[in-house]
Amino acid sequence: MDSFVILKYPKKFYNFVINLIYPRYCKSCSILLKQDNIFCNTCFLKIQPVAPIDLQLNKSKKTIVFAACNYKDPVKKLITEKLYAKNTLACKQLANIIYQNTIIKNLEIDYLIPVPLHWTRFAKRGYNQSYEIAKHLSVLLNVPVLDILKRNKKTAYQSSLKLEDRVLNVKDIFSIKNKNINLKNKNIYIVDDLFTTGATIKNCAKVLYQLKPESVNAIVACRVIQ
Repeated sequence: MDSFVILKYPKKFYNFVINLIYPRYCKSCSILLKQDNIFCNTCFLKIQPVAPIDLQLNKSKKTIVFAACNYKDPVKKLITEKLYAKNTLACKQLANIIYQNTIIKNLEIDYLIPVPLHWTRFAKRGYNQSYEIAKHLSVLLNVPVLDILKRNKKTAYQSSLKLEDRVLNVKDIFSIKNKNINLKNKNIYIVDDLFTTGATIKNCAKVLYQLKPESVNAIVACRVIQ
């Protein structure tokens, strides 16, 4: 690589050096990657879209959940082993998968609202994966992110609990940071990485409906299909 190329394309040169020192491998099969991705083409083709589902909140309100794929490899391996290691590239790629595998680009969305972490987990992890996914979706969709939900207490990880215990684990743990914000008649979408029983999304939606939006739906990277 000559000096002319370095001067003309400094970013490409920087990426070349970084990839030389820290080569990227597929997060699923560990094959060496040539591009700035997290999956090789073979593993990426295993990621298949799934149909939206309805969460009934009460007799008159429901939340539609749009998931990019089923909770299985390669995305399952990424979420269980890689995503929580300050891997913001993973969040960006998950946002891209959501954008490609769902119809969200055709929906009327006013705000994206990430599921919050408790402050102790945020301090330990250094970032909120749901917020990072929402941030990248915000760029793709040209829709603002509103970080207005608060998790009031630290709870056990949903994935560590039996199905019957997950509803109680997240019951009444969310609140709104600023109730003066105007969401009336707005279409808002909750953003999370993983959907299991729907207890987390349902509790977030019930809290957000206090602000009288037109609708509250959800966008997730993957969904557990029983």
